[in-house]
Amino acid sequence: MQDRPEQSKIIAETSVASADEAYIIANLWNLYQYDLSEAGDTPINAHGLFEDADVASRDLLDSIRYWWERPNILIPFIIRADGRAAGFGMVGAAPGCAPKGCDYFMHEFFVVREFRGRDIARAATATIFGTLPGRWELRVMLENSRALAFWRAAIKSGNYSSVVETRKYIEVDSQDKIVFQFDTGSHLVS
Repeated sequence: MQDRPEQSKIIAETSVASADEAYIIANLWNLYQYDLSEAGDTPINAHGLFEDADVASRDLLDSIRYWWERPNILIPFIIRADGRAAGFGMVGAAPGCAPKGCDYFMHEFFVVREFRGRDIARAATATIFGTLPGRWELRVMLENSRALAFWRAAIKSGNYSSVVETRKYIEVDSQDKIVFQFDTGSHLVS
């Protein structure tokens, strides 16, 4: 058995994505949907898309453009590793895009497989939560054990306060999910 070569230190950066960078998130979206399909969220259809059965093609860029139409309410982050696209975090803010009593909601979070287990995702969450201090909520599918383990560890390592983890039926998703709520700093809403 050969030893695994030493991995060099990766320079990771997480920042709010500009509208000019929207195509990068669109390019990563199918990889994200593919990963979610392992947890049973959306199976691939006959047309090769992770969409409803009748969707034969999709302009992913057009489908995510709304993230740049409501600044400070919808906040897309891009994650880079050594200058390459490594993932994204899609954050909604109160009012209207975060659950009642929360300042922010992590709608989507994804890091490509190449960069997993290398502290990129944890560093990205720390940057996002540090950029937007307040009361947060995020939800994880019960079947997504890898994501559950990640979020438990990331929240614990962030030493955030008022952490609550519950199982809750989410009507809009028509399924039970694990819901995390926690404080990363001063509240904006009450």
